[in-house]
Amino acid sequence: MVYIAYAATLPVLQREWSLSGTAAGSIASAFQIAYAVSLMGCSALADRLGARRVFLVGTVASTVVAIAFAMFARDYWSGLGLYTLLAGALGGTYTTGILLLAENVPVERRGRAMGAYLAGHSLGLAMALVLAGIAIPRGGYVLAFWWLACGPVVGGVFAWRAVRPTANVVTPRAGGQRFGGEVLKNRPAMLVIAGYTFHSWERSWACGRGRPRSSPRASWRRDSTSPGEPGWART
Repeated sequence: MVYIAYAATLPVLQREWSLSGTAAGSIASAFQIAYAVSLMGCSALADRLGARRVFLVGTVASTVVAIAFAMFARDYWSGLGLYTLLAGALGGTYTTGILLLAENVPVERRGRAMGAYLAGHSLGLAMALVLAGIAIPRGGYVLAFWWLACGPVVGGVFAWRAVRPTANVVTPRAGGQRFGGEVLKNRPAMLVIAGYTFHSWERSWACGRGRPRSSPRASWRRDSTSPGEPGWART
């Protein structure tokens, strides 16, 4: 849920933190870059330390950083630093969770389990948008941050109960294995990666096409909705 906290509150944050379009985009970009690096790094760690161990460390780290984000993110720099740190922590829970399913669910039920796992991720994001919409009119972005930070806390409890009976499996690596041979020269793996990359760009393009467009003559100017309360007015 906290994964989407920034996007869910962005219209408010742009006003409250006085963010330009470039500044707002830099926070989102830093999050995505850190998340991608974390996914790769934590997947490599799982090969060496075991998916269960990395998953549990990532779950605890996500909880701690989510609370810190809700408590201390109050301007551009604090938001940039904490949201990037949050991305690194969350990266330890996603692919490692998939690995745990692959290790512990029988083949005949694995497809259904994987679908439920991915659906749960999407459901959490949808719930986060609803909760943010309820929280912002009542307590602004701060309350929304706190509500969404509860996601890793509650999810962490359920995750611990789910993986507690499982073993931490470390698969022995064959000698001479390298990233180039295991991934870059693995044609089926590269096709899957290429397909998923295209899918991500496709979603981004579709979201951009679906946004309402303003008139070319429309512009925005800083206004004051009440004494001491800045806002935006269309001109």
